Amino acid sequence: MRWRKSLFTKTYVTIVILALISALAVGLFVFGQYRLRFKSNSVSALPQFYKRNSMDLGISPDPEKGRILAERLGVDIFYFGKSSH
Repeated sequence: MRWRKSLFTKTYVTIVILALISALAVGLFVFGQYRLRFKSNSVSALPQFYKRNSMDLGISPDPEKGRILAERLGVDIFYFGKSSH
């Protein structure tokens, strides 16, 4: 009976309940943002990614375009195949 009247116990229980509610709210938010929209976004993102890279490098990758793109983006671009330099 004494623990029911304790201010520490009431504060502790309140904090634990609020932490659980907050964790549940964050979990539902993340689920709603990523799980429900993941399929539609990933399906449309891959063709757009391929199209952008094809436009930047060309359908048959051009080493000169690759060098310019690598300098502009600050990345290394490697070619694998018969015409790689």
